[in-house]
Amino acid sequence: MRFGDMVTYKCKPGYSFGGMAWSANQFRIRCKDDGTYTEVTKTCLEPKMQVSGEVTDAQSAQVKVAGATITFAKAGATVLTLTADASGRFTGALPKGELKLSASKDGYIAMTKDLSVTGNIQRGQGADMALSKVLPPGGWRTTVSWQKDPGDVDSHAYFGKNFNTHVYWPSRARTATASGTGGIKVVLDRDDVNGFGPETTTFLNLGNCYGANNCLIKFQIKRYSGRGILGQGKPIVRVFRGDSMEAEYHVESEIPTNIGRNLWTAFTLYAGPEQKLYKGEVKERPYLSDRQEVANWWGSLDNQMWSRLPGNALLTGMYRHPNGRDRVFAIEEGRYRRVKNTRGETCYNANWWGSFDRKGWSNCKTGYFMAGIYRTGHMWDRTSGIHQLEMARCCKPKGGNNVYGTCTKDNLFNRNGVSQCGAGKAITGLYRSNDNSINGMDKMKCCELEGGFDQVR
Repeated sequence: MRFGDMVTYKCKPGYSFGGMAWSANQFRIRCKDDGTYTEVTKTCLEPKMQVSGEVTDAQSAQVKVAGATITFAKAGATVLTLTADASGRFTGALPKGELKLSASKDGYIAMTKDLSVTGNIQRGQGADMALSKVLPPGGWRTTVSWQKDPGDVDSHAYFGKNFNTHVYWPSRARTATASGTGGIKVVLDRDDVNGFGPETTTFLNLGNCYGANNCLIKFQIKRYSGRGILGQGKPIVRVFRGDSMEAEYHVESEIPTNIGRNLWTAFTLYAGPEQKLYKGEVKERPYLSDRQEVANWWGSLDNQMWSRLPGNALLTGMYRHPNGRDRVFAIEEGRYRRVKNTRGETCYNANWWGSFDRKGWSNCKTGYFMAGIYRTGHMWDRTSGIHQLEMARCCKPKGGNNVYGTCTKDNLFNRNGVSQCGAGKAITGLYRSNDNSINGMDKMKCCELEGGFDQVR
């Protein structure tokens, strides 16, 4: 360039002079009479926006997390690190685009979320963070956040026997325990009615729950108020355990468009000794009732006929009368438990015409349990013996798999009175010795139903 010459420099798209959003994106350099140039200190920088936020405790918006470390990253590279002040607040200048916002502090579970910077962001507009305290053994926590619409998303937790305990807003229902669960306690810590969340629920004392249909916790959300449907708010459900986040569910595409203000299940948590998280809704597989009932066989086993149980019931034991003189008619009662959580049963008649005439086991097919027994002859038959037990009625819950849980081989009729399987088990087969009297029926195979959970959706 010579004296008086001038060159115009343009910033590349998205950049401006000095990196200010309102600055020009081009400038001129002119050669001066002393051989120097004008404007040589000007540079093109990526424009930065002012981003402000606040870090609070996930359990209470009133508790500010002072001293939290705030980190912003773009394309994997850290662009800014800040420290929250005594009020939990922070402000920084950041480039436009898609960023990762992270917050951490000792005693809290570190959190990361996506932040789209298209302009200045004020507190309450997307950069706020809620940190969850590290949880004790048996403790879990969930948070729900969402976008502008709908205006209010509510959290609901159901737990206890047959989900008979409900934690939700209003305040009288925000804390509850349920009997028979080993002390499970659920608390709706934080209810947000006019922001973007979080709604926070804490689950305590998990891991000590036993028994069928006692130990599931179902967590649901709903649109309480505001425009749009639940899915349009792009709710994010996060689940925490110990010192880490266990799961993060982005569920907008899974929520039906016609859901209205109905509840939608985000996850189900099993609170037994081996705690486990399931996405969506699960139900417990069929299980045996806690209540054992009696089937009257006082007359039926005196004659050639079936001695059966009611529908959807499985044989768990039998009663031997002391005056039966070791003959088949001494079996006077069946003990049974009804099957819960079933859509019916599948049954067949097992052919024991040959197998129960000799020493050995006679069993239902795998996955099936005894629900009745057929005898030939009658109580006045001089040839009476256990070989007259010719068939077994074998049933399983409808749709169940052909498997068992734990099985044992238990004593049967080694004395008068009731012989029965252990809790949660039913009879799947009988063993006889060479003794053809009732004393020869000395073993029964007792098995648990398959157990576990099935996905509802």
